[in-house]
Amino acid sequence: GKTVSIDSIAPAHTFVDGVCENCDVVEAPKTGVAYKFGMYQSNKAAIYYITGSMSGYYMATSTTASSGVYVYLEETDGGYHMYTFINGNKQYMNMVVSGSYVNAKFEATASSVFTYDAENYAVVTNANNSKYYFGTYNTYTTVGTTYNANDHICRFYATEQPAKFENAS
Repeated sequence: GKTVSIDSIAPAHTFVDGVCENCDVVEAPKTGVAYKFGMYQSNKAAIYYITGSMSGYYMATSTTASSGVYVYLEETDGGYHMYTFINGNKQYMNMVVSGSYVNAKFEATASSVFTYDAENYAVVTNANNSKYYFGTYNTYTTVGTTYNANDHICRFYATEQPAKFENAS
């Protein structure tokens, strides 16, 4: 008996050839492929893509996919490292323990090992003795870390861009 706007809920995932036909979320990302990385904000009915900039302790985002950086997975012992290129430099996407907080950071060296959580279509790592996802909660549009898969967590989105590995210094 309650009316709910379709804009207030996330669309159901229906995968065709590994990509959701409703929102372009990737069912299982692979190494060697360029992806956009972002989160669906149900309370704003928009996808926020990582731009490669920081906003304080958080990764900045944009609702325009073309403003988002390409993100890649790199195999390592126990899982994956994630990286992008910022101003031509390879930058790893890490989760860094700072006191009792776990912050998202771009760094020249990989320090976080991620595994793929197929149930939530997201990468997760262990930090401070807990599982952490890239994401946020409430109405925030910048990306930090969250330990709750029910929050707004980042996922890989398919692009039309073929994989290309930019020159890195």
